[in-house]
Amino acid sequence: MKQTKNLPLISVIIPVFNVEKYLRTCLNSVINQTYSRLEILLIDDGSSDKSGEICAEFARKDARIRLFSQPNSGQAVARNLGLDNARGEFVSFVDSDDVIAPDFFETLYYLIVNFKTKIAMCAYEPFSDESAILARLQCKNTAKFDEICTQDRENFTANNSANLKLNLDVPNTKNCAQNSENFASNLDTNDTKNSEIYAQTSAFCATKKSKSAKFDEQNANFCTDDANLGKFDTNMTDFSDTQHAEFCATQKQVFTRATLGDAFFSTGVCRGLYAREIFYDLRFPAGQIYEDVAIFFDIFNASACACSQKKNYFYRVRAGSTVNSFAAKHLAATGAVERFATLVAQHYPDLSRHANFARCSSALGVAFMIIRAEAKEYRAKTYELQNFVRKNINFGFFMHNASKLNRILMILFLISPKLLAFFYKIYSKFLRRLK
Repeated sequence: MKQTKNLPLISVIIPVFNVEKYLRTCLNSVINQTYSRLEILLIDDGSSDKSGEICAEFARKDARIRLFSQPNSGQAVARNLGLDNARGEFVSFVDSDDVIAPDFFETLYYLIVNFKTKIAMCAYEPFSDESAILARLQCKNTAKFDEICTQDRENFTANNSANLKLNLDVPNTKNCAQNSENFASNLDTNDTKNSEIYAQTSAFCATKKSKSAKFDEQNANFCTDDANLGKFDTNMTDFSDTQHAEFCATQKQVFTRATLGDAFFSTGVCRGLYAREIFYDLRFPAGQIYEDVAIFFDIFNASACACSQKKNYFYRVRAGSTVNSFAAKHLAATGAVERFATLVAQHYPDLSRHANFARCSSALGVAFMIIRAEAKEYRAKTYELQNFVRKNINFGFFMHNASKLNRILMILFLISPKLLAFFYKIYSKFLRRLK
């Protein structure tokens, strides 16, 4: 475990709801990070299984963990409770059934330092086979640091091997104990703003007023105005080339790719690291899913984004999850995308066609979710969505920018939702036969 005593505190917010089967794996991937300067906020959102007990068990072993409980109110409210209680310079969000690579925070923090931004994010990968992901992480090398923040890097690497080997099924009690001791000795919980955390690197943007108690001049250049950002091409639109394994995207570049459905810039907050000041006056909309989509613009318009194509975040795909089922609450997707698209078009008028692309893609996506789930009670909704797309789509722009599959789906959808449903039924039967 690397020594991160003099580096900024990162608040890791993890909403928890009925995930006893997956929670230990998630938490072990968090507590065993190479960047150990963490506070881990577990928000038990009214779990009815043993999730709360598991949270309490981990909290007893690791003093960095703070446990909160609330009646079941949804992920947005749970995340907001975490933000209300976060004390770090930076915040990050991890879903309680997901897994992060050992150098997840290490990589993101050094991206922020290297590119002088307030936001960093890495690539992600879906999984359903937990054993395969854990096997990969067992052999994962820690990140090679860029030649920046020399003293911090020396603190990181002192007395540590080049490789990190973890057993994510069993808590690393030795590391937990060491982290607990380090954390407790260096954090004054009664007066957080006067703690060493804020004395070391409290304000990393000298051009904006910070609500942190103290400023550290050596880190005052962590972020600059967009005009001064280095190491990025403002005209770049394709980030898939390997030479751009690490790159910095401007706000406009992020929104350009996000509106067009670029998977790397998908509108989710997990897999990222954010300056906490972004959330001083910003919270997730309570009572709805896709809450991160609704405020994606507010978050990513605050700063350029430092990016790594390294797949360091692994999200679990399981039956009953938000992304793999359909209910009335999923209709909120179109409203969330509408808000995002409207803000993009207002602030970046030359992205109006991109914003419209996002609206129509969202309508198609929701309709396809209804069809895929065979939710017959929402069949009429598919025709409402079809009418919306027919009135608003820029067909040429959509056909030019959509994937081949989405072009096919959109054509079928515009003709008739029934035709789309028939196509999906035939396609599903074909896939089952292949298996």
